[in-house]
Amino acid sequence: MLRILPEAIIPEDRGQQVMKSDELTYLRAVRVGFMGFAIQLVLALVLLIYSLFAIKGAIDYASFTIFLLALSGLLPWLGLIIVYHQQKLAAIEALEAERFAATAATSVFEDEDLRVAQKRLNTMYKFLFPTISLLMAAYLIGVGFWRWQGGRILLDIDNYHPTQQSGWGIALGAILGLAGYIFASFVAGMSNQKAWKNLRGGAGAIAGTALAAFALAVALGIDRLGNNDFGAARYMQVIIPVYMIILGVEIILNFLLNIYRPRTRGEVPRPAFDSQILALVAQPQSVAKSVGSALSYQFGFEVGETWFYQLLAKAVTSLVLLA
Repeated sequence: MLRILPEAIIPEDRGQQVMKSDELTYLRAVRVGFMGFAIQLVLALVLLIYSLFAIKGAIDYASFTIFLLALSGLLPWLGLIIVYHQQKLAAIEALEAERFAATAATSVFEDEDLRVAQKRLNTMYKFLFPTISLLMAAYLIGVGFWRWQGGRILLDIDNYHPTQQSGWGIALGAILGLAGYIFASFVAGMSNQKAWKNLRGGAGAIAGTALAAFALAVALGIDRLGNNDFGAARYMQVIIPVYMIILGVEIILNFLLNIYRPRTRGEVPRPAFDSQILALVAQPQSVAKSVGSALSYQFGFEVGETWFYQLLAKAVTSLVLLA
């Protein structure tokens, strides 16, 4: 009588359970990516509609610039959706290889060159993320400089056309800012998990748009209270473009630093569009942790665990509390 040992079944059952777990992990990241893309698109469309109707016979310059900023945030979400979907396929492929290897002396999956999904994922890390980052940087710097030039002309009070729908602008800016910040904080919290850490780049994209929209609402509120004497919204016409240029320059710096930073084997690369500035906006309560994470990523070891960094963090915290 043929006897089936329990040990022969356990690896396969465990493999199926782990496979399902990993698949659901990356599937959730893909779903969050689609949600982020949709929310980013909604933010952009609302800003576009407001900019078209805020001034009769003209386009509101500041809100249209924020709309252009919001458009740039679609690129990171698109890249994250593609990469996390491929990560799901690569995880399934790897776990299937382990399952077949446990039941056979040899397996075609033992050859790394035959793992098609993993090879495609590595190619995406190598080319897709850098391409998206450079496109986003070029867009932010180019559009930012273009809008900055036009905004300088409109700083002249004779050329400035104040919005005729400041109430709507304040309400929409506050709503978009709050909604965007809540979702960005949620995604940034997810990114604390190793499997989802690259979602922080998408969280930063939404946080950047939300911050600009909220800043415009504050500026419109100041002008409304001061009867446009201060002209805060007028200065937003150049502040937002400069903000875009700064974000674009940061992406380029991240790209250059990624080329030279040391990496450990099997480490998932961080995309250059993952802005450290916007990460602080998405999670302002973890400023010290974000700075430590950025330094650790750049130098290739846990800077946050060194005695000097911990001493410095405590000193800075004490100074902030005393202030």
